[in-house]
Amino acid sequence: MTQELTSTSASSQNAADVAGGKHSPQKHGNRAVDGPPKGDHGHAKRSSVAVGDLLKELDDSRREATECRDGMLRALADLDNYKKRAQKERVDIRNGAILEVIEGLLPVLDNFEFGLSAAEQHGGGSIADGFRMIFANFKSFLSSHGVCEISPLHEKFDVNFHHCVRRVVDDSVDADIVVAVDRKGYTLNGKLLRPAAVAVSQRSEQQQIAE
Repeated sequence: MTQELTSTSASSQNAADVAGGKHSPQKHGNRAVDGPPKGDHGHAKRSSVAVGDLLKELDDSRREATECRDGMLRALADLDNYKKRAQKERVDIRNGAILEVIEGLLPVLDNFEFGLSAAEQHGGGSIADGFRMIFANFKSFLSSHGVCEISPLHEKFDVNFHHCVRRVVDDSVDADIVVAVDRKGYTLNGKLLRPAAVAVSQRSEQQQIAE
C-alpha cells in the first residue's frame, strides 16, 4: 500500500513539473539529447553583414580621402601656375615699359654723344667736361636697367649684333672686320635693342687674286 502511494506521488510530481514548464531533457539510453542551439545561425549572419558594411564604409572613406587629396593637389598646382603667370605678366609689363622708355632715349643718347664729340673738337674745356659728366650719368642709369652698349670697333663682323652700312677696302686688316662704328648698338638684358651701324673691311681685288 505504501509503494502504491509513493508511485502515485511521483507521477503527480512529474505531471506538475510538466505543467509548470519544468522538464528534464530527453534521454536516449544513458545520453541526454538537447534541442538545437537557439539564435547561433542568425547571430553569425548579422555579424557577417555588419563587417561587410564596415568594410564598404572604409572603402568609401578611403576613396573620398583620395579624391580630396587629389583635389587639393590640383588646387595647389593651379595656384602655383597662377602665381607664375601673374609674376611673368608683371615682369613683361615692367620690361615693356622700360623697353618703350629706353627705345625713346636712344636717339637722345646718340645726339648727346655727337654733342660731346663736337665740344671736344672745339677745344673742350668746361663745356666738354659738363657733357662728359652728364653723359656718364646717363649711361650709368641705362646700365642699371640692363642696357649694354655695342661698340664693336676692330671686332669680327657679327650679323646678329651688327648692321653693315658700307664696305671699306682695307688690305691692312683681315676681311669682315669692323673698321668704323657710325652708330652704337644696344642690348637690353641680353636681347638686341638696336644693332650697331658699322663699316666692314674687305680685301682689294689685287689682294684677293694674290691670296
